[in-house]
Amino acid sequence: MHKGTICKRTSITLGLMFLVLSAALAQTYKEKGNIPLRNFTTKEYRSVPINNCVIEDLRGIIYVANNGGVLTYDGLRWSTIRILDDAKVFSLGINNNGVIFVGGQDQLGYLWPDPIGNLEYRSLLERLPKADQSFGRVQKIFPYAGNVYFYTDKGRVLVLSGETLEIIDLDNLVNIFLLEDKLFFLQEGTGLLMLEDNRKRVVLDATVLQGITIQAMLPLNRTQILLISEKHGLFHLNNDNDEGYKLDKFPTEIDRFFNQNAIKNGIVLSNGHISIGTKDQGLIVLDQLGRLEQFVNKKSTLQNMTIHYQYQDSHGSLWLALRNGISKLDISSPIVSFLKDRKLEGTIETIERCNGYLYVGSDQGLYLLDNEQVLESDGSSYNYSDLRKILNAECWDLLSLKIKNEELLLVAASEGIFQIDNNQEIKKISSYDPNVLYQSKKDPNRIFVGLYPGFASIYYKNGKWKDEARIEAIKDRIYRIEMDEDGTYWLGNDDPPNGTANLTMNRYRSQLASIQIASYDTSNGLPKQFVYPVKGVQGIIFTTSEGLCSFDKTSNTFAPYLNFGAQFADGSLNTHRLEVDKTGNVWMCTLNEWEEVDVGYAWPDQQGQYHWENKPFRGITEGVIMAFLHEANGITWLGGTHGLFRYDAFVKANYDKDFSALIRQVIVGREVVIHGGSYLDKFSTIVYTQPDNMKHELKYAQNSISFQFAAYSYEGTSVNTFSYRLDGFENEWSPFKPEATAKFTNLHEGSYSFRVRGQNLYGHESKEAVYEFTILPPWYRTMWAYIGYILLFIGLIYTIVRVSIYRLNAAKVQLEKVVAERTEEVVKQKEEIAQKNKDITASIRYAERIQSSLLPSSEELSILPDGFVLFQPKDIVSGDFYWMQHHNDRIYLAACDCTGHGVPGAFMSMIGSSFLDEAVIEKGITQPNEIFFEVRKGFIKALKQTGEKGQQKDGMDATLIAWDKKTALQVASAFNPVLIIRKGEIEELKPDRQPVGFHTGAQKPFTHHEHKLEKGDTVYIFSDGYPDQFGGKKDKKFMMKNFKKLLLSIQDKAMNEQKTILEETMAEWRGDTEQVDDILVMGVRF
Repeated sequence: MHKGTICKRTSITLGLMFLVLSAALAQTYKEKGNIPLRNFTTKEYRSVPINNCVIEDLRGIIYVANNGGVLTYDGLRWSTIRILDDAKVFSLGINNNGVIFVGGQDQLGYLWPDPIGNLEYRSLLERLPKADQSFGRVQKIFPYAGNVYFYTDKGRVLVLSGETLEIIDLDNLVNIFLLEDKLFFLQEGTGLLMLEDNRKRVVLDATVLQGITIQAMLPLNRTQILLISEKHGLFHLNNDNDEGYKLDKFPTEIDRFFNQNAIKNGIVLSNGHISIGTKDQGLIVLDQLGRLEQFVNKKSTLQNMTIHYQYQDSHGSLWLALRNGISKLDISSPIVSFLKDRKLEGTIETIERCNGYLYVGSDQGLYLLDNEQVLESDGSSYNYSDLRKILNAECWDLLSLKIKNEELLLVAASEGIFQIDNNQEIKKISSYDPNVLYQSKKDPNRIFVGLYPGFASIYYKNGKWKDEARIEAIKDRIYRIEMDEDGTYWLGNDDPPNGTANLTMNRYRSQLASIQIASYDTSNGLPKQFVYPVKGVQGIIFTTSEGLCSFDKTSNTFAPYLNFGAQFADGSLNTHRLEVDKTGNVWMCTLNEWEEVDVGYAWPDQQGQYHWENKPFRGITEGVIMAFLHEANGITWLGGTHGLFRYDAFVKANYDKDFSALIRQVIVGREVVIHGGSYLDKFSTIVYTQPDNMKHELKYAQNSISFQFAAYSYEGTSVNTFSYRLDGFENEWSPFKPEATAKFTNLHEGSYSFRVRGQNLYGHESKEAVYEFTILPPWYRTMWAYIGYILLFIGLIYTIVRVSIYRLNAAKVQLEKVVAERTEEVVKQKEEIAQKNKDITASIRYAERIQSSLLPSSEELSILPDGFVLFQPKDIVSGDFYWMQHHNDRIYLAACDCTGHGVPGAFMSMIGSSFLDEAVIEKGITQPNEIFFEVRKGFIKALKQTGEKGQQKDGMDATLIAWDKKTALQVASAFNPVLIIRKGEIEELKPDRQPVGFHTGAQKPFTHHEHKLEKGDTVYIFSDGYPDQFGGKKDKKFMMKNFKKLLLSIQDKAMNEQKTILEETMAEWRGDTEQVDDILVMGVRF
């Protein structure tokens, strides 16, 4: 076959030719950007640079053939499995049972779990005779018809069939290919052969393939196979049932590139595109018509240009084994990027297409994205979609407009307003300081300009622009301009408190007239920060720092706009940008209170309900999106703080693809690994869920356990999060967090199930992984220990009972002896106590006789007018006493209540009686108050009362009355009053609030009372014993008021009857209640 002609770019003329070609193909070729790409360096995977093959197991773990061993990657961690003699690994394969086979330099084997689940290399060399063990480098491994084939660089094929490994030598074998269920052999001098029914059949004769080195065979459809040659480009191998196979050249747009650069491999991607790896020029992606889709090289941030192998995993990611490193491309992503390392600087503020070119404005300048196709002079590289700066000024807005037959681009820049025509000539047309440009809907020649600050317009006439007018009344910074259906212009700003302005204008001779301006602020329902008007699906809506709102003309206020979803209007989101695309989707960039960015679009269903879609854009939310540009071919451009992105709505990605969480390692204690991530059942078969034979029973000393886990969703692995739960220990799942480890300490004995699930970049949750284990109890909490405890307890109880019985019997004998002795002693003590009690009682009775002898006798009391004495001591002797003296024709009568009762009170009563006699008879004191004063002195002297702290203040409460035939009734009372009843009315003579005895403070004299008596008056003197006695149904005091009522109620009775009534009343009131004090009541009727 003839090689294609090599084009040399040796002159300016040739360069211009490609520029023209670029313009011609502007509508055919889309701008090429960077596929999302992740480079793994030697520092990350910790092995040598060279990688040769990539494969994925049934769990989703990635394996890489590396010159230092087999690398494994679970989405978080890299590890290395060494093979014999630390040989280089060149090939990998996997059979239907999930067994990974490994090929190296004179090495072949497979990976197998050890008893705890760590994958290790097991060699198959021992199945070959020694003489056959130098078979060379294993280049390819693949299963076929139940066997595993190993192809070496020495043209030998080793076949593993069951336990048997044999070598098949094929003369002049150059390569071997497996296409679905067909095996092809390429033999020098023979051609391309196919194994069919265990028989070889020539597909292409060697003469047809003369000079063509086939690197890959790829199935395109049922009748067509793609052949990729090393330096002759691509071919179609067509299967015509009548004529057999036929080889045709597959022309592409870059055949000259293929003719000048070596191809190493190729695969057909899941979307039908063809991915071709080169020797030193990176990766090329074509569609099935041969058109260039992507060129991935160093300018695309690919770390190495030599592609040794390609593999597309179950999630659609493309893995590249490179001469230096490993790379992963999200080849099926609908988003490509034009990052800042592609000459694009600053934050992108605006994007616009004009005359077929894409312009990008940032705060660092204006850029042009050239969609060029250029072949380097040596044919070694292919550049396209290159960015170049065309204006070195801050660029805030771009406006593409058509005026008559001209298509112009206006640029709002920091140095004024510029125009770019279809020849890409740039000229300044205004010195305004613009923020935003807006073409009038009423007059396309007029452009309104939002200024910094202010508002103006420019006008295009006769091929020239002129500054038309500036509205001086508007002094805000205008960032957005929109016109509603009424022809009213809305101006948005971010300078509170003015909010937004409503501007109404009429046109007159290219001048602005009849301007009406209305401003709105927080009083109209606007937030304090920015407000931008945007033309929505139905009329004008407003993006604000607190969500979307709309204007109600009736109330002249702004209200939340709920059509796209409540979350965009409830105040929780800053709706930073909003645009409506050509299909009615509403695109937004929002920020929440934590400044987290969300980018997506709300799309309407058939019922007009909007649904939010943000999954395609979750990988580009590190920065704020400042600008959108929507094109008719399903393309949306997004730009912001982190670069320029291109979204293709026709590229469909599966964001809900299932994946599994994986438990990669289980460690007990500090470093004892009990599970290495893989499982073997009892039949030595690899399984993917934990079999019973690998459910560990751990000693109690191993009750601290930690887990390492992962998830094989490889899109944005750094943002995968995990949630876990340990059944038997906790009931709640942990929150989703990026940490891929969990540790539990001091677990109690029992059965546990550790569960973990992952969540990927798109919020999709994985299938959960489960690891079950049991912690055995310590020996002292085992069943046998408890049986021993029970037996020991029974023995202990038996021993205790026996010892107790013995001790009880001994104690019984001793106790009987002690009881006898103590009984004798108690009887003796009882007799002694009885005798003492008898003696004491006799003494008290004698004291009673003495006390009674001191009381007035009945004969002495007979000189009184009609009266009674009610005297009921609490004990045998009493602290209460009554006293009477008849001296010098005067009668003295007293009722006294000494401190205490019983024997102490009796002693005090005798002292008190003696002092009263002394004061009246010996000292001749006649007035009762003076008698009390004298008695008090006697108490103080006799009892040696000084008022020191802690000293008793003994004395008596008393009432003393005296009378004769000449004088009125004289009274002195200490604490106890005197009651006088006359004609049914009672009069109470109030007592002094001091005792007859020592009193704190100065010893005041007692009050002298005189009361003129009339016939029939009844006088009562008493102690507090009667009123203070407890009793009745509620066990309360009798009380003074009840005592008075009782005395009034018996005034018609004789005095002796009154005494009886008082006794009976008290007995009934007291009932079974103990008497609390001595009772003394004396009554005299005159």
